[in-house]
Amino acid sequence: MSYTQCQQKLDNGHIMKYKIVKMEDYDNTELYYPGDLPDHLIQHLEYFRKNGTRLRFYYGDIQTGRDYNEYYDIRGHLGFTTGDMKIPILVHNSRSYGGPALFSHIVKAEVSKTKEVFYIHPKYYLPKKDQLDNKKYEIMRLKRKIKTLNQKIRRLRQ
Repeated sequence: MSYTQCQQKLDNGHIMKYKIVKMEDYDNTELYYPGDLPDHLIQHLEYFRKNGTRLRFYYGDIQTGRDYNEYYDIRGHLGFTTGDMKIPILVHNSRSYGGPALFSHIVKAEVSKTKEVFYIHPKYYLPKKDQLDNKKYEIMRLKRKIKTLNQKIRRLRQ
């Protein structure tokens, strides 16, 4: 996959860098990925965008590899904005009309259904406190699931 790079100077003086990919499936329309994304990650994202595969992203510090342990706007399939500059966005499901822009601070990415990791930052880590929070959250989620299943069983017995 080939791409070109460009920069855009904003009114506040900040310079945005992009990697432009031609989308063959949309009449070679240009898609503007954040300039900090690694090339092999962009290749994977383009493959999954074309297939409509649902993904899960882990955002964090791209210098240290630290996971921010985000809970919101981390799952969906890739779409893109309308307008002249098409930016990749994370679309929650097929009924959604939009979603958040894809950020450049991805430290890990996986396929939602299979949990297959297709990108991980070389220094990726999740702080111990966050690991414990994740385990507590998972226990609470499983308890709610058990409670729901028990309620269904009671209803079926009646």
